[in-house]
Amino acid sequence: MDIDRRIAELTTLNQIAATLNESLDLRSALQSALAQLVQLLGLTTGWIFLLDPHAPGEPAQLIHTADFQLPPGLAADNAHGLKSAGCSCQTLFEKGKLKKSINIVECSRLEDASAQGRDVSGLRYHASAPIRARDRVIGILNVASATLDRFSDEDLQLMTVIGNQIGLAAERARLFDLTRAQRVREQAALLNLSNALLSSHDLQAVVDQVVQLVAEALNADACALVLADADGNIEFRASLGWNLALFEGGPPHFVRNAPAGRAYYNGEQVCIDDLDQDPLSAVPNLIYKMMGFRSALAVPVTAAGQRIGALLVNTHAPRHFDDDEIRLLQLMANQAAIAIEQARLQERALAEQRLRKELELARQIQTSFLPRELPALPGWEFGAHYAAAREVGGDFYDFIALRDPAQRPAGLAGSFLEGSGLLGLVVADVSDKGVPAALFMALCRTLIRAVAISGRSPADAIQRTNELILNDSRTDQFITVFYGVLDPDAATLRFVNAGHNPPMLVQAASGAIFALHAPGTALGILDSIQLTESQVRFEPDDVLLLYTDGVTDALNANVEEFGMERLAQLLVENRQRSASEIVRGICEAIQEFVGQAEPFDDMTIVALKRVG
Repeated sequence: MDIDRRIAELTTLNQIAATLNESLDLRSALQSALAQLVQLLGLTTGWIFLLDPHAPGEPAQLIHTADFQLPPGLAADNAHGLKSAGCSCQTLFEKGKLKKSINIVECSRLEDASAQGRDVSGLRYHASAPIRARDRVIGILNVASATLDRFSDEDLQLMTVIGNQIGLAAERARLFDLTRAQRVREQAALLNLSNALLSSHDLQAVVDQVVQLVAEALNADACALVLADADGNIEFRASLGWNLALFEGGPPHFVRNAPAGRAYYNGEQVCIDDLDQDPLSAVPNLIYKMMGFRSALAVPVTAAGQRIGALLVNTHAPRHFDDDEIRLLQLMANQAAIAIEQARLQERALAEQRLRKELELARQIQTSFLPRELPALPGWEFGAHYAAAREVGGDFYDFIALRDPAQRPAGLAGSFLEGSGLLGLVVADVSDKGVPAALFMALCRTLIRAVAISGRSPADAIQRTNELILNDSRTDQFITVFYGVLDPDAATLRFVNAGHNPPMLVQAASGAIFALHAPGTALGILDSIQLTESQVRFEPDDVLLLYTDGVTDALNANVEEFGMERLAQLLVENRQRSASEIVRGICEAIQEFVGQAEPFDDMTIVALKRVG
């Protein structure tokens, strides 16, 4: 997901959570939360149904509780509230099948209104999210769209989180009404927990606040929040009243039949008045006895329908936890789950942001490896282009001013004297993409330049480079290389090709085009490689094009390759232009061909032209 969209979602989630937590008027809070969600999703319309409080023995009924910008065709019904019947989302709810956020194929309510000639503003479909309170679905959150494929997986996940928040707000409002007189302390603790969790996005700070406030709210001697690790085991993330120093090797994992284990693995609320009388297991009771605990209350911690841990409280004396206390602990666990997920989202967003900055720095460093400017040789033109498929890549090109071995006096081996007038040309492609390819590319580029600059013959330089790569590299990557030595005065290019795409040479006079084939093996695979050194002579206005397979393998939306034929045709048609214009024309043609498709591979193009 785009990092800016992630930050916008987190901001809106915080605003919605604050609205739902701070308002005692549930309907107005729902109206505000719904408006913020609809606007975040870039839509216009939404509505909410909640179960109507009913007398014991009477069936529960969904009632229209909130809406945002209903179209005229539905607003007419709104005078008496939208009816609970009339749409497939209610049918799923009544059958107990609305377990997660889903795309409704078509809204029968909107369809009926449209069939009756009423204005529904083009809306036909909607997504529905269950509104949960504890382990029950107590309502439906709907947002409407004119198109079927409008809702992404991220949109549905966001609706799930907000549906859970609405459920918590509805349950909290109900709890507030039920306990207004006799449970003021617990309600205040719940609000304190909400406000405390909203103030922090650091995961450890969140879980530390949870155990502190839960222990205070339930007047418990100890509290522990355990979360599942990557292997599915639950382990301490925060605790209060536990002397963890008594355990050698760190805090213990909770076994399945311990109270916290049963809450997490079985998804049940576990209440034990006296641990000495609990027959399930002697092992967890030994741990509790080490702490001096006699009672335990544990509830599952669930986020987006998945159990992620358990919240546990203990007392030193036997104690019976009543239904209101169990409900309060579960509600606090649900709030903790939302805060934990938001903290994890925040951590991931920050990690992605850091990674993006690091990759941008890596891109800048890699770009610095490329030549800062094109060679300025009388009678010759150069053009070049490089683009990585990701932030960094494995292609590179280089121009190397070569020394003349014959001019290297004794005692000054390796010093850079007057250049030989010869120019080394390199185009290479690592067998991978992204960061691994970029690191291997940096190694290979350094080795090729260090070996070639001494003025070795093309075959000798690349064979020596292969030896050094095998000595220094510890990966299974390899690299294809075209390396040539240009003598600008003689207008010749001596070259070798180590498994790379053969460059194309187009003759200015006739327009004939042919590939510079030279058998050879990629570097980094075999200890000893054989390379065939060849030579070509340039006539006035002849053009040589070097490239990587990201050019010919570029794919459009129909999964069709750009191909050799298109590239050759472009080269022939543009041969009268300058080298830089030829490169620019090829890049524009490739961009037009691929359109909005993601880049398939890194792409490098180098053009060399002898000016007539």
